[in-house]
Amino acid sequence: MFSENASLLVIDGRYVLDEKLGAGGMGIVYRATDRLTGGVVALKRVQVQPAAPGESDSESLEVVLSREFQMLAGLRHPNIISVLDYGFDAEHQPYYTMTLVENARTILEAGQNQPTAEKARLIGEMLLALAYLHRRGIVHRDLKPRNVLVTPAGQVKVLDFGLAMTDDQPESAAGTLDYIAPEVLGDQGASPQSDLYAVGVIAYELLSGVHPFRTADAGDLVRSILYKTPDLSLLNAASQNGSSESRTDASSTHVARALLPGMGETPTMLVSVLPPTMPGPPEPTPASPDPASDKAVDVSGLAALVGKLLQKSPTLRPRSAEMALAALQSAADVAVIQESAEIRESFLQMSPFSGRSEEIGRLRAALDQARAGRGSAWLIGGESGVGKTRLLDELRIRALVEGALVLRGQGLAEGGLPFQYWREVMRRLALITALSDIEAGVLRSLVPDLASLIGRSVPEPPAMDGSGAQQRLIMTIIDVFKRQRQPILLLLEDLHWADESLEPLRQLIRFAGEQPWLIVGSYRTDETPDLPEKLPEMKHLPLARLDEAAIAALSSAMLGEAGRQRSLVDLLKRESDGNAFFMVEIVRALAEEAGSLSAIGERTLPVHIFTEGVKTIVRRRLARVPAWASPALTLAAVAGQQIDLKVLAAGAALSEDEWERWLTVCVNASVLHRVDDVWRFSHEKLRDALIAALPAAERAALHRAVAQAIEATYPHDPAYAERLAEQWFAAGEDRLALPYILRTVDTLANLTGEYARALKWIDQGLAITADQPDLIDARLDLIQFQGKVYGHTGALDDAYVTYSVGLAAANERPKMRIVMLNGLSRVRWQRGAFAEAKADAETALALAVELGDRESLAASLNTLGNAAYRQGNWTLARRCFADAMTLYDALGIRQQVAASLTNLAILAAYEQDWTTTRGYFEQALSVFRAIGDRYGVALCLSNLGGVATYQRDWESACDYMEQGLSTFRQSGNRYGEVDTLAGLAAPQIMLGQLEAAWETICTGLRLGQQVGATRALIELIIRSAQYCEERGDLHLSAALAGFAESHPAADAETVQFWILPLLERLAAHLAAERFAAAKATYAGASIEAVIAALLNVGAPTALAGRS
Repeated sequence: MFSENASLLVIDGRYVLDEKLGAGGMGIVYRATDRLTGGVVALKRVQVQPAAPGESDSESLEVVLSREFQMLAGLRHPNIISVLDYGFDAEHQPYYTMTLVENARTILEAGQNQPTAEKARLIGEMLLALAYLHRRGIVHRDLKPRNVLVTPAGQVKVLDFGLAMTDDQPESAAGTLDYIAPEVLGDQGASPQSDLYAVGVIAYELLSGVHPFRTADAGDLVRSILYKTPDLSLLNAASQNGSSESRTDASSTHVARALLPGMGETPTMLVSVLPPTMPGPPEPTPASPDPASDKAVDVSGLAALVGKLLQKSPTLRPRSAEMALAALQSAADVAVIQESAEIRESFLQMSPFSGRSEEIGRLRAALDQARAGRGSAWLIGGESGVGKTRLLDELRIRALVEGALVLRGQGLAEGGLPFQYWREVMRRLALITALSDIEAGVLRSLVPDLASLIGRSVPEPPAMDGSGAQQRLIMTIIDVFKRQRQPILLLLEDLHWADESLEPLRQLIRFAGEQPWLIVGSYRTDETPDLPEKLPEMKHLPLARLDEAAIAALSSAMLGEAGRQRSLVDLLKRESDGNAFFMVEIVRALAEEAGSLSAIGERTLPVHIFTEGVKTIVRRRLARVPAWASPALTLAAVAGQQIDLKVLAAGAALSEDEWERWLTVCVNASVLHRVDDVWRFSHEKLRDALIAALPAAERAALHRAVAQAIEATYPHDPAYAERLAEQWFAAGEDRLALPYILRTVDTLANLTGEYARALKWIDQGLAITADQPDLIDARLDLIQFQGKVYGHTGALDDAYVTYSVGLAAANERPKMRIVMLNGLSRVRWQRGAFAEAKADAETALALAVELGDRESLAASLNTLGNAAYRQGNWTLARRCFADAMTLYDALGIRQQVAASLTNLAILAAYEQDWTTTRGYFEQALSVFRAIGDRYGVALCLSNLGGVATYQRDWESACDYMEQGLSTFRQSGNRYGEVDTLAGLAAPQIMLGQLEAAWETICTGLRLGQQVGATRALIELIIRSAQYCEERGDLHLSAALAGFAESHPAADAETVQFWILPLLERLAAHLAAERFAAAKATYAGASIEAVIAALLNVGAPTALAGRS
């Protein structure tokens, strides 16, 4: 281990620095462990120094690094190192991570003692990387042996783009003197030909063992580069004398320099290399051709190519890397130079972003606004394959470069876990956020491995019922977001599969305008065309298909100049109709037919490509997967859209090495792809086709295998209950599915509040347990869950029938009879049958006393207290609530303790014992705060404001109400917000804060209409009447009070305490005839019409008889 500032041993909360690999003037490279994935990466941490006087921002190292990241993040090629992540550490220094290649060597070291054919192969792979870069408009400008590494498997990897440039960036002389082209020294600017010059120098060293010029004196080296012709005879001599040894005076010290800061050049090694004193790993057999293969090498032709690459004038060098490859191919017939499927995919899948300049411009502007603290939310819609994911990828790169924290959540068509979209998002945030025990306990339902992520045990959170638990979870998510200090880009893909996950999104959107957040979701318009209506707060950004100009640009990006041929563009336009996904598939099919991408433009094009559209595409892709890899791929399809490699490893007979090969071939076939550390099917239709092709018996067997693998991989993990229920059910193993169905329903009904999904599983469970006497206990559990869900959703008739059926079935199970009786009692008093409700509760209480079960006894006391309260028997209600509270306190069920205190407070309020009322609410508030129940906290604060209002303590009332209003807004409870706004306006009026009161009233009226809170709207109309009274408009005040008095939503308490006193005051100041006329002004009007009149700028007009 190394000595390092403790705050930097973990970068950005995610990367643990394990070992220093190299250091130099620009920064340090480490081997690091990714806490999110458990994988090992290379992390480059760059020290950004303040700009020198007169130095422009464009010249700063930070800008250089950002440019490097932008380019690397968009590159995907087998001969180029892939960038994974980017950010800023605790000292605000930029870093980025990339694939770590263990035990890599420089191209010169890898070529030592190798036959000429193998050296030609290495040169060929280096040229393949340059061909890819140059087609993307990128000039490397610092190509040298240390930036061209070779893996133990013999694959060339080009890296370190800190000095690279794109076509639209200003040029300046830069690079390493040993490999810099003459024209760059002469200030003519870098070009693809200057990169080819560096290839020539490296090839010369590789083939001869020495640099083409003397390098000891910099002045002599510059003169040689500009004027001296290299001696090509050394290349022929080296080949005739056998494999050359690389020189040791310069090239062999590259690795040592990489590991020792301050020596010569400023190294920025991105991968692990072996010091020259250590023996390298043995070369794999495929990478070490037999010396006899040198017979196929035309050494003079090879020397001629190197000479052409080293020409002083760039115009005399090969015009492109492809032309250099062709010359190399003619001199050394090496198979690897042929276009592989992996290389083809790099051009097809990662071509430059095109055709969406307007859309990306709007999103980048929104990102700039978010960074300034004015966030927003966007919803990108379009058909499958139109380019939504690519647009998000481009935005992600821009956000990372600008220092934003990028969070990404993605939905699944099936097999997803509760709140699927938020799981990876919260895993990432948990690494960089100090969580309380309650927050950690709440989030563990989303992040099962939270304890290992944050490095401490996570206690269970206090128990809460379904709606309360869901609100607590949502509020915890929002609180964690609000504690972040850096800008956030939140990407939520495939929202057409979202259900419960939309609720946290809605709540976050409400705060986005005042936060540095850019929230961007995507969805398929053909799946859920009405999604923008469900998320009206999001700005809709529809993606149309590409136009002809964009089609030509994308074609050119994939194929070079051949891609602009009129006939090819016409074919792509006709066959794809501007769908980017179909365009890529068409070019892939043409390349497979022609033998390579470059050969497409040389052949006569067909009239049609895909006769059956997407079905043909799916068949072609799946056919590219070799037979040995197909069983594991089919198993993955049965397991779900997202690939869980641990589960697959437990269910398929492949070795660790074979899994790596399996991933490679599936990626090369474009069947799988990786999104932020998660492997997925490239398109769900690929997965659907694999499943549809399975015979029923084989499909069932695979579902069984997946279920067993999940059980073995995640034993007793409640987060996987629903997936196991799905897999066992699909396997036809109903009884094995049943325990997981029960756990799933418990989570959905009591934790996340996903009632529709819970009812689906309840129905399946009831079907399994029907006419099965030995499963009666499970059946009764399902029935009581069903009754509870119906009650929560307001389906009281269904709840009544369900509890009645459950009561009959639970004849010999007293504890379950108590549950059903309490459920029936709740339904009855909600329907107004108070006497029957009391009778059911008393029967349940008697059974609980006989059974001696304290929790059943407490629940029955609570139920009886509610029934007695609604009957007006407050003495009995008070005794029941107090006894229930004592029992719940002894049992440690704190949410129910707080609920009992709230019930006691309401009883005291009805008796106008305000001191006792206030005391109970304050006790309940303390408990709700302790258990993290934000809704309970808001409710107590609002009620305390109501108590202060009745006591005419107007200032305390305002204070409590404003706290409650803020908490309701934070929790996203809009009904509570409307109620509190109605309550807040009263003390504001009494304090003479009329402008504030009118703003409160108008806000409440608008929000109340949105959520349909009729009772609160009536109270706000009463506040409007009070406001008018204070302003001296007695006629309008009487009109509003008269309307409120006659409305059925005005309860007796409101009429008694607010309306009648107001009408009495108005009657005392208005003539009887005028008062009566004023009261009747809005007779027969609808509440919507009255509110519309109130919200007009001018005075409301008479609305008599309007509806």
